[in-house]
Amino acid sequence: MAMDFGGLGARSTCDGPDATGAFVLGGRGAVLQVEPFEAQYPVMIEHVRARIDSGGPGEHRGGLGIDTAMRMLSDAELVVRGDRMALAPTGRKGGDPGGRGYWRSRHPDGTTDEFAHRQSHIRLARDDVFMIGTSGGGGLGSALDRDPASVARDVVEGRVSSAHAREAYGVVVDGEGAIDGEATLQLREQMRKSR
Repeated sequence: MAMDFGGLGARSTCDGPDATGAFVLGGRGAVLQVEPFEAQYPVMIEHVRARIDSGGPGEHRGGLGIDTAMRMLSDAELVVRGDRMALAPTGRKGGDPGGRGYWRSRHPDGTTDEFAHRQSHIRLARDDVFMIGTSGGGGLGSALDRDPASVARDVVEGRVSSAHAREAYGVVVDGEGAIDGEATLQLREQMRKSR
């Protein structure tokens, strides 16, 4: 199985596509096909979901990567190979980089291990959870030029957290999508002066 790709970079007229180009079980698909994978390997897929805040901020946002978690149903040994993990996918024309991908495991006691982007002989025990995060695409243009309504829609759709909307885009928005227009204008002005 390979899941080396995630979101793509933003385009000149739109946001980058989310969760693209994963090669799973020899075929091309956007996300892991859970039932065939669980039938072939001794794992239980806990979740496959978009990686919130992984798309690079920009006037046009980079596409989101994917978070996948699979619980081992028996001891296992893994080999991982990934791209866009050591270096974040770059943004263009003032856009910020997308989120880097990762490989990690979580043990029943709550501790976690991080793995290199290329590593072999990774031993996992039954009930360990192997976690894959594919990278997000880079943004295009300044995040401070993104339409606040687009940022609010991203928050409502779970693509961007309220905290990231404030820190990266200078948009003050609650989880319901309500924008504080005055606070947004002031914050963006402060952020432009500090850059």
